[in-house]
Amino acid sequence: MSSAVLPTEAPVLDRALPSVEPMRRLVLTRRATAWLVVASAGLVCFAVLLYWWSSPVTRETGGTGSVLVELGRSAGMLSAILILVEVTLMARVPALEHRIGTDWLAAAHRWLGGYILWLVLIHTVTITIGDALAVHTSVVHEAAVLVLTYPDVLAGTVGLGLLALVVMTSLRPIRRRLRYETWQWVHLYVYVGIGLAFAHQFATGALFMHSLPARVVWASAHGSVAFLVLRYRIGDPIWRYARHRFRVVDVTSEPDGSTSVYVSGRRLDRLPVVGGQYFRWRFLVRGGWSQAHPFSLSAAPNGSWLRMTAKPVGDHTNWLAHCQPGTRVLLEGPYGALSGRLRRGREVLLIGGGSGVAPLLAIAEHVIASGTDAVTLVYRVSDAGQVNFGDELVRLQRTDRFRLLVVTGHRGTGDDDDPLSPAMLRDLITEPGCCDAYVCGPPGMTERVNRGLRAAGLPIGRIHTEGFALA
Repeated sequence: MSSAVLPTEAPVLDRALPSVEPMRRLVLTRRATAWLVVASAGLVCFAVLLYWWSSPVTRETGGTGSVLVELGRSAGMLSAILILVEVTLMARVPALEHRIGTDWLAAAHRWLGGYILWLVLIHTVTITIGDALAVHTSVVHEAAVLVLTYPDVLAGTVGLGLLALVVMTSLRPIRRRLRYETWQWVHLYVYVGIGLAFAHQFATGALFMHSLPARVVWASAHGSVAFLVLRYRIGDPIWRYARHRFRVVDVTSEPDGSTSVYVSGRRLDRLPVVGGQYFRWRFLVRGGWSQAHPFSLSAAPNGSWLRMTAKPVGDHTNWLAHCQPGTRVLLEGPYGALSGRLRRGREVLLIGGGSGVAPLLAIAEHVIASGTDAVTLVYRVSDAGQVNFGDELVRLQRTDRFRLLVVTGHRGTGDDDDPLSPAMLRDLITEPGCCDAYVCGPPGMTERVNRGLRAAGLPIGRIHTEGFALA
C-alpha cells in the first residue's frame, strides 16, 4: 500500500537534524539517577513514618493486641506511601522517562507492586487480630464488625481486592494468557482502588482524624500524583494531537514482512523527540482508539514525518498492514532513555536483532548527522533476505564514519557457534574506555550480547539497553 503524499526516498544525511549532545561532562548516569530516585523515595517513607510514630494519637498502649494494631497501622501507612510512588513511576513523567528509561521504571513498578500487596495484607490481618485480642472475641467476628460497622472499611476492603486483582493479572503466567487490551483495562482498576483506600484512610486513620495539617499534606500528595497522571497520560497526548494533527500518510512493507507506517503532521520540527525514543501509537479508528501500543521510531525525526516499523505478531500489528492513509493518530510520548544522549565515548557500537534494529538505525542517523563520532551497526538476522531499510543503510555507508556488519545464521549450542560470540564482540571494540554500546533485540539475544560486551571489557555504564513497558 502506498500513497503519493510521501516521497519514497529514505531520509538522507544532508538534511538538518536536531543536535543530540553526548554526555561529555560529569552527569548522572541512568543507574545513578535510578538509585537517587530510590533513595529519595526511601527518605520520604522514613520521614512520613517517623512523623506517624511520633504522634501520640497513633500509638496504642497495652498488650499484644495493641502491638499488632500498631504494626498493622504502620504497614498500612507504608503501603499507602508506596502506592503513590508506584503510580508516579508509571505517570510517564518526562524527567523520569528520559533520564531513567521506561524499562527500568516498569521493572521497579512490577517489583514494588508485589511488596505493596503484602504490606496491605499485613495491615489487614494484624489489625483484625489485634482488635480481636483487645476485645476478647474471635477473629472472624471482629473481621465482620470491622467491615460492616467501621466507616469506609468496606471501601478499603474492596480497594484491597482490586489491588490484588491487578497484581495477580500482572504475574507472568497469567499475563501471557490475557489479551493486551484486557490486561490494560484490568490495570485501570487500580485507580479505583486508590480512591477507595484514600477514603478509608481519612475515615479511620487516627492521625488524619485528629490532625488538619496531616489531612492537608496527605490530600495534597494524592492531588499531586493525580495531576501527574492526568497531565502526562491524558493531557499531553491530547494537546500534542491538537497542535500537530498526526495522520498516516503512507504504509509500506519491509523485506522481513514487517510494516512501516509513516505519519506526518504540522510543525513536526517542534516535536521534542530524538532517534531511539518511542511513542505509544493510538490509531483513531473503530476498535483501535482504545489501544495504545509502544513502537520505536525506525528513522531519525526529520521535521517532515515520523516512521514506526512493526512485525506482524498479533491482531494489532497485523492490522497495521491495512491501515489507510489519512487515519488520525494520537501519539503519547516521546518515551525512553535510549538515545544518542547516553553516549560518552568517541565510538558507538549498535547491535540489533530483528525489529530491534529500528531504534538503532534512528540513533545511527542522529549520531552521524550531529557529530563526528564513528558508528558501527551490527544487524543480526536469520538470513540476508530479511534485512530492512536497505536504501538508508546504503546511504549511511557512503559516509566514512559508518560501518555495517550483517550477521546471519542461527545460534548453536555454545558461544563458539553464536554469530554474536564474545570473541566477535571483542574484535569490534578497539578502545573499551571510549566506546558506548547500544543493544536492542529479543531478550535472549540481548542478555547474551550484554554478557559478551562485559567480558570484552566494556564497563556496564557504557552498555545501553531498553525494552518497552506494558503499563
